[in-house]
Amino acid sequence: MQAALTEAFIKSFALEAGQDRAELSDTRCIGLRLRISATTKTWFYFGAAKGSKPVRVKLGRWPDLGLVAARLAANDMRAKVSGGGVIKRDDGSLTVAQLAERYVAYLKPRRKSAAAQDGLLKRIVADLGERQLRHLERRDVFATLDTIAATAPVSANRTQATLRAMFAYAVEESLMSENILDGAKRRGGAEKAKDRVLDDAEVKALWAALDDVSPSVRLALRTILLTCARPGEVAGMRRDEIHKKDTGFVWLLSGDRTKNGREHVIPLSADALACIREAEAIADKVGGGDYVFCSRYEAAESIARHSLSQAVRRIVSNVEAVKPFTPHDLRRTGATLAREAGAERSWIVALLNHTPPGVTSVYDRYDMLKEKASAVELLAARVRRVVGANADAESAAAEV
Repeated sequence: MQAALTEAFIKSFALEAGQDRAELSDTRCIGLRLRISATTKTWFYFGAAKGSKPVRVKLGRWPDLGLVAARLAANDMRAKVSGGGVIKRDDGSLTVAQLAERYVAYLKPRRKSAAAQDGLLKRIVADLGERQLRHLERRDVFATLDTIAATAPVSANRTQATLRAMFAYAVEESLMSENILDGAKRRGGAEKAKDRVLDDAEVKALWAALDDVSPSVRLALRTILLTCARPGEVAGMRRDEIHKKDTGFVWLLSGDRTKNGREHVIPLSADALACIREAEAIADKVGGGDYVFCSRYEAAESIARHSLSQAVRRIVSNVEAVKPFTPHDLRRTGATLAREAGAERSWIVALLNHTPPGVTSVYDRYDMLKEKASAVELLAARVRRVVGANADAESAAAEV
């Protein structure tokens, strides 16, 4: 069927009763066709130079690839064919590890979440990295996702979403013929609103249990609790983000490191600074580097976000007093402890870097640094009381 395609027409087009699929040719773009099945609408370029064999190349799926972008892609393909160029068809020999490397490289200049997605893909690469794409099946991916979901259902869902996006990229780049995760239900199941807060007994038990995990991971988890920062922000902390001000040390996060894209300043209590200084000393022993919490083998690399989750899962399985929780729950726990210690709610909102509702926040640029400093000091004192730490020892360590 030929038609002058429009987005509205594509959206409303439906198969007739008993029809398995239909193919529409765009009269406004030579060679562009849209194949429609019961579940998908897929763009193809179909054409050939004079005297050569016809070629058919998959361009992508609608609506991920819109009409305008599809026409541009078809025009590029037609120019390549007419000019005698060779359309490279991937033979499926690319491995999952190689695809993940390409995908992360593609994301880095485009998405702030590149590092987080890279961390999620590491588990998949560990299990399926050597598998060629042509031999990769949905059940293979499900097996790994189900293993993750057994102990971390939310992490399984995040990993699945990252994989689906990576496979969509592969389809767009003609590295895969289809996205094997399209239409798949979440392997981690439905997610509930998060409200987990560790009680005092759990915080004390956790603090002690952290002595048995990797030093950088131990210090990073304690820093999350003491600063109420996001786990990914702490894991990627750089040395040049720590600054000394007249009022004390602060951690300065640029907008490209925060969830809401806004610069965020976190005052550091003596306890939090002690964790950071100890982590830096560990990094120096490994070889130095830009990161505060470094990989145990290479200071040039930061610890992976999933390393924090793995450590937490081990603690939960070994320490009866600590019920299941995630590293992000430490952020919520720290905020709760600070509030219980007397910090005002507005101070906590500022410390968490939550964007206030309404247009007032656009004009009110006061950073609440003094109030945030009061909040982290109240939090540190509260944590010391819970875990039985010596305040003088902590403060002395911070001066090192």
